[in-house]
Amino acid sequence: PSAVRSMSLDNGFFRSGFQMYRDPELRDLHFDLPYFWESQYLSPNEGGSGNTTPLYIDFCMLMLGWSALRDAASQSVALCPTEANLENAGRLQPQLLAPFEGSATELEEQVPRTLDGVMDWAVKNMQQPREELEKHVFQFQRHFAGGKRREVEALTSGGGTRSINYAIESVLERAKRAGVPRVKCITGTPHLAVERSERRFLFDVVRVFKGGVICLKSLEREIQDPCVMAVYLQTLSITDGITDPLSAALHIIEDENQRRKRAADADSGKTYAPVTLINDSCLAFSVLLHNDGERYGPECLRVLDLTQDCITPTIMTQDAHKHLGADKGISMVMGTPGTLSLLTGRVKVGAQPTRGELVRAMADMLFVGHEGYHQKYNKLAAAVAEATEKIEAAGMHIIHGENRARGSTAFGVEDPSALVGRMVKKKGHAPSPVFCINRDAPSRCQTGFLMSLTPHALREIRPGVTALDIFVADLIDCHKEAAAKPALLAQAFREDSLAAILLRGGQEESWVFAQLQKPGMSREMFSIMLRRLYSAIFDSGRVCTEKQPAPLKSLLGRLAALATLLVAGRYGVQKYSKTKR
Repeated sequence: PSAVRSMSLDNGFFRSGFQMYRDPELRDLHFDLPYFWESQYLSPNEGGSGNTTPLYIDFCMLMLGWSALRDAASQSVALCPTEANLENAGRLQPQLLAPFEGSATELEEQVPRTLDGVMDWAVKNMQQPREELEKHVFQFQRHFAGGKRREVEALTSGGGTRSINYAIESVLERAKRAGVPRVKCITGTPHLAVERSERRFLFDVVRVFKGGVICLKSLEREIQDPCVMAVYLQTLSITDGITDPLSAALHIIEDENQRRKRAADADSGKTYAPVTLINDSCLAFSVLLHNDGERYGPECLRVLDLTQDCITPTIMTQDAHKHLGADKGISMVMGTPGTLSLLTGRVKVGAQPTRGELVRAMADMLFVGHEGYHQKYNKLAAAVAEATEKIEAAGMHIIHGENRARGSTAFGVEDPSALVGRMVKKKGHAPSPVFCINRDAPSRCQTGFLMSLTPHALREIRPGVTALDIFVADLIDCHKEAAAKPALLAQAFREDSLAAILLRGGQEESWVFAQLQKPGMSREMFSIMLRRLYSAIFDSGRVCTEKQPAPLKSLLGRLAALATLLVAGRYGVQKYSKTKR
């Protein structure tokens, strides 16, 4: 029908569904843009994992035509059963995991840590009930996530963004039952996933930060608002590798929950509505490994252990597909009793991992082993620490380096006008641009780039030389080259201005995405441009022609030249008017 602008099909070809559009403007709006996050990122629907292992596939990836879509829509699960659509037809069922003692799970004790032993287990267990496979994965992850000494609830998901959504949906359900009208969540500088959830679930995010981490003084003030139902903290931020002050923040949250509980106990008609601690540890595997409170020192950054004797509801997330070596699209969320169970019976939005994916994930973990991960990440953490020391010794500044925890595998580097980042890219590396990185210090450099590393970065490219070694050497060379040829005219402008970036030859995308952070016409204009650009990329590949290999850069250059002429003309007119007077 002509009035239908979009349509969703449940239990589709790939995961739990896909979406199709007749109206390109509506499709553009389904591309998420970062209005507050400091990194360049744009993707449809449910996040990065949704692009490679689709959670809810956008029709922009599937140009099938209406007749093919009609045929797809008319098919039932019974007529074309697949592992994915059969397993994801049900509703959410969080698992309750009992405490366990010892240094190994039951499965680790049974399966030999050899290739043949692991393969034999995997083949024999491909048809094991999904709940049992999930339990094995959860129990192994508790070696690093924490919470081994207590009962916890857990759910698998198809990606980190979806795990974060589970946590937030749990908080919203608790708030609904308590009669809280408009939920607030306090945070520092969170992942884009929080921004996405804010738009979709219609709650308010209160951002309080200093030096890249949550500001404790502001948290103490803001948390007294009865509408505050969650505090979102990061164990590792991908943009700069920082860790929020978890223990200090927990102390503030626990005090507030104790106060709310006393008030509810004193007034029988008042509902106890605690603040939930949501901890984003999706990328923080190495930090969790190195900060267990025992093996590497007294500091513990595992929130399920930190809240062991607290009344604060706690939820944490962790991806298996980034650092544990599992297939793309395997993540989990784990919480204290009474948190994730609030989602029991909810309709699934996006698929959970299939049995085959869970078996492969568990096989990976069994083969590497608990101690194997310690060996790999001790080596990686030492290499990253050495790399950041060399970068700083060469005269560059590590963004918010004072707030990076032991074991951090991500870091950001200040890069005035995004010049060095572009030069490093030309050498074959892939740092991601960051911008507006020092909002609380406007006089500091606002542009830079980030690196988030896994053990793959330590692969030898040539004997005795790793990929990370080559990156650091190339980065230092590029920094020296840029410093030797300064653009004198660019010094007349702010380093993150379009004029300075173009004059220095930096990455203009940093300036474009920074405009999204300013409400008004600037945001609206660049939102349309970026959404249409990415739509064209999905539909047609790279947007360029033989005559215009870089049309966006060319357009921005012409606009900058026009703006310069207009400013110069206006200045000339004003000067002439003063002379005439």
